[in-house]
Amino acid sequence: MNIGVPKETAANERRVAVTPDVAGKLVKAGFSVLVERGAGEAASFGDAAYGAAGVSLVATAADAFGQSDVVLKCSRPRLKKRACAATGVPW
Repeated sequence: MNIGVPKETAANERRVAVTPDVAGKLVKAGFSVLVERGAGEAASFGDAAYGAAGVSLVATAADAFGQSDVVLKCSRPRLKKRACAATGVPW
């Protein structure tokens, strides 16, 4: 199962839905985790930390949405982003 983590885009949002520590635990449990590049920067988690945790870094939010079975976000996704999701992705 693919879990997508896009960068938060709401004004003044500094959170990220999954930390590198949690992402690593998900990977070890057998999940594939796709994190948009820069998703953790506002929360002081760099791409290198996610890479070390074993996640796949993707270039865009559309990649995170489109390649995932489940999408994790802190703020609800905007309609434009939801249109990028694969059919059947739970919200």
